[in-house]
Amino acid sequence: MMKIIMLLSCILLLMNYSCKKKNDPPPVIGVTSPYQGAIYNIGDTVHVIATITDNANIEYVKVTLLNSNYIPVDAAYTINGTGKAADVDMKYPITNINLATDSYFINVQASDGNSTINAFQTIIIHEIPLLREAIYTITGSNAMNTIVWKVDTGNTITQVIALSGDFANAAISSTDQCLYTTGIYTGGFNCVNLPGNSLSWNIAAHNTGLPTYERVYSNNHWNLLADYDGNITGYDRTKTKNFSTTTLTQTYPHIMYSDSRYLYAEQRDYTGTSIHLKVYHIVDGIPYQEIAINEDIVAMFSINKDSVMIFTNHSGTGHAIIYNITNNSITTPNILPIEKIISAAQISPNIFLIAMQNNVYIYNTANFGTVNVFTSIPSSLAMKFDSLNQQLFIANVKTLNVYNYPSNIATSSLLFADTLRDISILYNK
Repeated sequence: MMKIIMLLSCILLLMNYSCKKKNDPPPVIGVTSPYQGAIYNIGDTVHVIATITDNANIEYVKVTLLNSNYIPVDAAYTINGTGKAADVDMKYPITNINLATDSYFINVQASDGNSTINAFQTIIIHEIPLLREAIYTITGSNAMNTIVWKVDTGNTITQVIALSGDFANAAISSTDQCLYTTGIYTGGFNCVNLPGNSLSWNIAAHNTGLPTYERVYSNNHWNLLADYDGNITGYDRTKTKNFSTTTLTQTYPHIMYSDSRYLYAEQRDYTGTSIHLKVYHIVDGIPYQEIAINEDIVAMFSINKDSVMIFTNHSGTGHAIIYNITNNSITTPNILPIEKIISAAQISPNIFLIAMQNNVYIYNTANFGTVNVFTSIPSSLAMKFDSLNQQLFIANVKTLNVYNYPSNIATSSLLFADTLRDISILYNK
């Protein structure tokens, strides 16, 4: 009988404890700063003042900046609890330079281990204006002297870093403030920190006697590496992989391009001459479309949400084709001059500059396409357009020529010690 009474007592005690646990109120948060609707600029600090009280011991308090979808967009700061009350008095720095002008939330979160509660204060953040920081060029006439150069806003040229091995191409991420370069046989995949001008990390070439890498492409969010082994891999600035997909059997990826929805990748046969364009969902790398092109792709650009302009070469002659994504079909809007395309740049959705063997041409896809000479610079090795400042950069052997657009007035001509191989434009965000 005594054992039964003791057992019932224990059960009642546990039930009482359980009910008390369930009925324990969550932490209470009072935020007095910032006030609702306070206005800040990127680089400012937000004075966060809050008081948290609870019946139980507080485990932690966390302060975070969230966007309007309640997604964290800057650093999180955690304060360990010291009892049943906590006071927050901190300066929260707004460090994400890529934030757009919008409403955001200062989120104060508190937890006692059983309950977690959030308080949200709306603030307004103004974005920083977009500015061009510098032009980066790569020179090299052999596999031993690949050098990165910086051209500042005053046209002063300084050497940034010398890279070992051969060179395929470069891509810049203004979001990451990094320049990504890759080699082919001996050159590795490099991340150069800008404007610190130092090598952050490298993935060395590893296929003896065969290419390791083909190209690197950046859309500011994904930095994609085309691998001769048939893989396309994305990396962030910390070398963390954030994208992965594979090409068609017995093919390797080469030229790449992406919009906000899809990745477009040229895929070349190892042994034959067939060339396909394969379309992947950019979020997860799942294949979507595939079409035979059978011409070497030079560059790709979006015309609208369902069409991509593709510049190609076939038997030494350049072509312009338009790829329709939904229909998975191609059309040829107009015949280009009978010359090889060296590089291309997009001015607007329908206007392009095409560097060919004898001239740089303006190409307008409207009204079935028109072609006119922009300037007579033969064999332009690389070309980039700065849409912010309406300037065109054209590399011709060892000279970097700068033109205003649309006037085609040459503003400067910069001489380098070796052959220019690529051009990248760095903005402040």
